[in-house]
Amino acid sequence: MRALLRGRPRRLLPQETAAPVRYLPVTVQGAVVGYLWASLDGLAAGYVNREPAGVAGEVAAGLWKMRLCDAHREGVPSLEALRRCALAPQDRLSGIIGGDAPERKLPGLRALRGLARQ
Repeated sequence: MRALLRGRPRRLLPQETAAPVRYLPVTVQGAVVGYLWASLDGLAAGYVNREPAGVAGEVAAGLWKMRLCDAHREGVPSLEALRRCALAPQDRLSGIIGGDAPERKLPGLRALRGLARQ
């Protein structure tokens, strides 16, 4: 939206990939509500809400996606953007990752979406 307001088209951050992904859990009040991920090729990133978290997982998505998009606009590869997000301060609605959260790897988004259904 900000890009449209400035009148300059911007390249959007791809939120789909066939590449393996690294991911981090997003927690709100100690409960995992979703997963922030980045493709290992450094080209795509996104957020997958955890289905059992319900609305809390959906609400948390906004700020995390905005942080990833901001990093993408700065030219930051998606894996570095993921690591930057891990250092972000806690937000009342979007939660926190925490700098000590270990990155985990999965073969792709399908596997991460499967994890998010559990």
